[in-house]
Amino acid sequence: MTPEEVKLLDRFVNEFAIVRKMVFHQRAQIDALGAFVCAELANATGVEAKVLCDRLEDGIRKVYDGQIVEIEKKDPAYAARIDMRPDFSESDQSEWYLP
Repeated sequence: MTPEEVKLLDRFVNEFAIVRKMVFHQRAQIDALGAFVCAELANATGVEAKVLCDRLEDGIRKVYDGQIVEIEKKDPAYAARIDMRPDFSESDQSEWYLP
């Protein structure tokens, strides 16, 4: 490798690390927001928080499925690359596809 290539690779590694940190931070924010919304709705409605969280997760799965379907119509190869569902464990896939 040339010095320029090493420098470029190092820059790429550093930027990837920053993106990874941002993804983990966003995931924490999303999880916290979901928990907060479920708790607040449970307090306001008297419905058990777990029931509300299950409904929220079901809604998220439906929206995700819909987004992948729309992307598949335009670019099936890209949809196949970004679709996370095949990477889930067998039990998670079963939960994902339950009606």
